[in-house]
Amino acid sequence: MNLRRLAAEIGVKVNWGKVRAGDLLHEAFRSQHLDNRDRRFLSYLLLGSIRHRLTLDWIVKKFSSAPATELPPIVRETLRQALYQILFLDRVPLRAAVFEAVEIIKSCSPKQAAFGNALLRKVAAAATVLEEGTDTTSLPPTRVLPVGQRPVLFAQDLFPDPAADLPRHLAVVHSHPRWLVKRWLARLGEEETVKLLRHNNALPRYRLRANRTRCSADELRARLEADGVGFEEADGDCLLTLPSEGLKYVAEGLARFQGFVAGIPATKAADSPVLELCAAPGGKTLQLCGCGVRVVAADRSAGRLRRLKEALVRAKADALVVCGDSRMVSRWLRTTFRTVLADVPCSNTGVLAQRAEARWRVSPEEIERLSSLQLELVLGGLDAVETGGTLVYSTCSLDETENEAVVRKALELRPGFELGGEELYLPHRTGEDGGYVAVLKRKGA
Repeated sequence: MNLRRLAAEIGVKVNWGKVRAGDLLHEAFRSQHLDNRDRRFLSYLLLGSIRHRLTLDWIVKKFSSAPATELPPIVRETLRQALYQILFLDRVPLRAAVFEAVEIIKSCSPKQAAFGNALLRKVAAAATVLEEGTDTTSLPPTRVLPVGQRPVLFAQDLFPDPAADLPRHLAVVHSHPRWLVKRWLARLGEEETVKLLRHNNALPRYRLRANRTRCSADELRARLEADGVGFEEADGDCLLTLPSEGLKYVAEGLARFQGFVAGIPATKAADSPVLELCAAPGGKTLQLCGCGVRVVAADRSAGRLRRLKEALVRAKADALVVCGDSRMVSRWLRTTFRTVLADVPCSNTGVLAQRAEARWRVSPEEIERLSSLQLELVLGGLDAVETGGTLVYSTCSLDETENEAVVRKALELRPGFELGGEELYLPHRTGEDGGYVAVLKRKGA
């Protein structure tokens, strides 16, 4: 199997469809019987080119007389991935990147092969990879592409002038939607925004946590070491470079992938039993079960609940799983709880490093739609909280519209509650994921 051709075909499905890159990668790992080296290359190539899509398309546009939008999807994807190898990967020989790309284009669109070859060689000739740690502050920002610790300097002006349009400049060189960059600049300022953009483009680490109903953290680490899986230890958990390295242990029910911030809400829901809304696919359910907490896990999706039940079986954990609309949970469950956990659907802007395609699928309109749904879910959850109890609200979003604004509106509509605390976690500060957690307390004994 030609890995570059496979990456291009998967990229077309992700960028021109609604499929998740991670799902297609896992399918390819199984069906193609790839070893760890090939899995690593395929993952880096696919996910990196998706993250840097806007930058790569911008470069194609600047070095081409023909609009990139007129190219067939497979050709566009092949060019993106070839440019990603040339500009972002320092271990791929230029000749190999260009030759393989041209061969793929020949096989699917022969008329574009000469164009692709000329474009890639023109970009490579204009780009100089600087030494690691080079200070670029004195260089023209319109010519510098920040690539980790080894920036690339182009021979001509290529990128938007930051003095004329800072959001556009940052959006192009860091490959994020301009509207999102503009939103972050308004809230965080330029320095914090640049740190966040860089974090989202760096190779992420995936936290693998032991399911304590099956094994301890020490036992999981011992298994990884025995299997020769490299990891970094953090707070008793294992940080992996690629999720594929941990899939075996997830399938066996020994572990789950759960980021640092994603694990915080359940620690604030220690009273048993806990009503968990929007519970599928079950990461927080397994976490609570591992702490000995009795859980009522509710979700309106029967398909997603099947995945939760399968995860419970693998982990030898027990929870009461119920299917129903969490916005009206108090009506059909007909009881109240000391603690309700509402980890709601969101825009995922706090986990853009881990979810490569998410930055291209979120929009201001989607955030507004989600905030309305989130408010309905919070209000439904608050109605199921007993006197003196709490609701823990969480998202993996960084957007105020989905976080603080939802909580403020909920407290306004339910004056019997008060804010017990809130925290926004920025991913470039945690070094992993980001998100928001708030505790709402019902007044009374």
